[in-house]
Amino acid sequence: MKLSDTEILRKLKTGGSHTHRVMDCIYLKSRKKIITYVLKNGGNKQDGQDVLQEAVAAFYTNVINNRFRGDSDIDGYIYGIARNTWLKVLKARGKEKSFKDIDPGVVYESSSSLDENAVQQLDGVLEQMKYNCREILVYAYYYNYSASELSEKFNFKNEQVARNKKSKCLKRLRELMAKIKNKS
Repeated sequence: MKLSDTEILRKLKTGGSHTHRVMDCIYLKSRKKIITYVLKNGGNKQDGQDVLQEAVAAFYTNVINNRFRGDSDIDGYIYGIARNTWLKVLKARGKEKSFKDIDPGVVYESSSSLDENAVQQLDGVLEQMKYNCREILVYAYYYNYSASELSEKFNFKNEQVARNKKSKCLKRLRELMAKIKNKS
């Protein structure tokens, strides 16, 4: 079953008997690249399968809850979730790798607009940011958390504080990216 991203989203949102087949299709399409990524970054095949299942489930939840905005293709979105999930697993195991240690060469083979060099630059910039700021941006942009959800996740006083923190982190990210751009 070969479906466009638009068809996949429509079928998932409408539900029904075809949802299971669509999810299987997504799972099989993402399987190789995510398991390869985990294997290349200190995990085993079972770790890769666990990360894949969690990423696909998170994607489905985000689609159903209208958190997936379609800013990237589905493959790239699921890959981003898997990557962040694996980083959390490594951190929990006490084996946290820096963003520079993670292999960006496994970046999805889809028609994503990000090339390997851009991913490496972004990873290098994220590595320079404080951990909390990185996490806020990851949840805001990879997981499409709203200000309300960010506020709850990071125990901020209210949504406005979450918006302000996100804005400051984004400003810092842009400043760091500008420095890199000016060097080249």
